[in-house]
Amino acid sequence: MEIINRDNRLSLAERVGQFALQMAVRHRNQTPLEEIVEEWYKHGTAKELWPLAVGLVDSAAIHAASAPYIHTMLLRWSSRSQPHLQRAVVEVCTGEFGRRHTAKALRRLRNVAAQGHRDVIDTLREAVRVLWGDATVRQMLFGYVVDWCKADATSRTVGHRTFTALALNSPSEAAGLPLLLQAVVEANADEEDAFRPTVQGLVTGWRTLLRQAAGPTGERDLDKAVFSWLDAVLERHELKPVVFDTLRQTVNLLGPEGPVLRDTLRTSAQWWVQGEDRPYSEEKEDLKRELSALLDQDLIARRNQPVAPQPSAAPSNRPTGDSDGDAA
Repeated sequence: MEIINRDNRLSLAERVGQFALQMAVRHRNQTPLEEIVEEWYKHGTAKELWPLAVGLVDSAAIHAASAPYIHTMLLRWSSRSQPHLQRAVVEVCTGEFGRRHTAKALRRLRNVAAQGHRDVIDTLREAVRVLWGDATVRQMLFGYVVDWCKADATSRTVGHRTFTALALNSPSEAAGLPLLLQAVVEANADEEDAFRPTVQGLVTGWRTLLRQAAGPTGERDLDKAVFSWLDAVLERHELKPVVFDTLRQTVNLLGPEGPVLRDTLRTSAQWWVQGEDRPYSEEKEDLKRELSALLDQDLIARRNQPVAPQPSAAPSNRPTGDSDGDAA
């Protein structure tokens, strides 16, 4: 047999993929396309065949003749449990389809998030970052992320990863403000219709981070988020109210969980003042002390709250001669 080179193999794969797409659109038969997506997924998402599959579907999703059917197909794929279909949906939503039809992309990502496949969570996180670039859908996207953080089924997986994507710099190694704090700055600048994340929504996301962070500090998402947000306060003092208010409300809880979250936050904040590769400064120490004093103030205020009186028992309608001998 003649051995074909890489370019010829990709050319042949593209022709086969195009044929499968045309069959799906014209004959409403997705089976060949789904089989190709599955096989190329098994081949490896870092290999050239997988990006080719995603690119073919993404291109068909924005082409006038094929878009209506492909949009419906992606919606169905988003609710199916196969990781290869879920991964394809997320990557297409991160591509040109997501940029042109962002609201549709969000609905499909919501369905994928409900499945919670670990193989697609990181890709879903990147999709959230990309779609955040469209300012017109930020409110809807933030609402989805908060809902994922609230739900028991997704809080520790999808909720944690997607909120982290917005709470950290993008990418996490880059300088500048985290995406959520960038939105606060834009709203403070009185930009018309600028979206401001609600403190309550931020609190929900931060509790998701803190609940996963029990144990010693290190390269945790929580530490990176705390470092980024406190660094932001040092750089832009106007962010202090929203950052401190968010962190205070996050740990101001009744019951046994409150002290655990509070101590976790304090530890991470101390690591921010002086830790590995993080030189000490008096300015950082002062800021950490201010935050710690506010946490103590909240704790004292909560402990000093009067205990709500217990409701009195309803008067008994039993006759006075009842055998239990209760007095009036």
